[in-house]
Amino acid sequence: MKHIVRAAFTVAGLAAVSGCVTDSVNGLADKKAGEVAESTTGSISGQVRDAPDTVPNSVPIVGARVGVLLGDSASAPEDWTEVASTVTDAAGAFAVDLLDSGSYYVRVDPPAGLDVDPLIIPGVGVRAGEDTHLDLLLAATGGGGGGDGTARLWVTGPWEMTVGDVATFSAMIFTAEADTVPAANATWTSTNPAAATVSFTSGAAQTAEVTAVAAGSTLIFAHSGDLWDSVYVVVKDGDSGEPVSTIELTPANPTVAVGDTTGIVAILRDAQGRELSNRTVSWTTSNAAVVTIESSFGHAAQLRGVSAGSATITAGSEGKSATATVTVTN
Repeated sequence: MKHIVRAAFTVAGLAAVSGCVTDSVNGLADKKAGEVAESTTGSISGQVRDAPDTVPNSVPIVGARVGVLLGDSASAPEDWTEVASTVTDAAGAFAVDLLDSGSYYVRVDPPAGLDVDPLIIPGVGVRAGEDTHLDLLLAATGGGGGGDGTARLWVTGPWEMTVGDVATFSAMIFTAEADTVPAANATWTSTNPAAATVSFTSGAAQTAEVTAVAAGSTLIFAHSGDLWDSVYVVVKDGDSGEPVSTIELTPANPTVAVGDTTGIVAILRDAQGRELSNRTVSWTTSNAAVVTIESSFGHAAQLRGVSAGSATITAGSEGKSATATVTVTN
């Protein structure tokens, strides 16, 4: 499994003996720093597989590029900031370590020569000391048919749904002559009905209704003759609609070096302990000369250490608040 490693290089001593001592001390320091980093940061790991028209025959994708990005839905993907990346190994596995707590986009690009579509997954949460597992299917590019082989099927629909949502997905055919026609005879399937189900009238139709059932992910496939295409859909737990009762910040007391950034996440819950989403969260710092709020995305914020010291970060939503003490080191 390929891991992202961010470690400081040590300088060897001039003499052989002092060099051994220096290496030993530095090795212990690096190990301790690694242990601290792992306890204050999280990771994302999983496997990438292809999803041809017969999904059970999918195979691991080797050499796919997996990027972790900060951004928001109001800006274009090319404007997002990539914070880490890796490539999948021989088993299609990947792991990205030492990520600050927060909400990220994960983008997967296939290796050259593989005819599958790139994939962007929104709202991938990372918490300190935890690994977020993410198994992904890269959908086969719509293909086949059309006389000279250039006809394509194109499926459109939302890539993110909340439990209980019902959305309409549509299928269009781009013909070999560059015309577009409805895929009136399309049949629809969901690769994971436990997350989302598909329903349509009279057995085949240009559109289908997709119902989000439970948190998870699925591919919504449409077939029309020997053409196919799909949309990868992430289903999130629904918001209860109840007011915010408690706020928890993670990590509770982060540490960051001067000039570096770290992430912090506000976990909002209602009176029954159910986690809430899509609420407005405000962020303030008690001392902007020590720590500033550099940016915020959803329920997460990015903090930057300005000078050595400590400051209190406060997150507020619907009259409730929580605080964390941030320590900035030289």
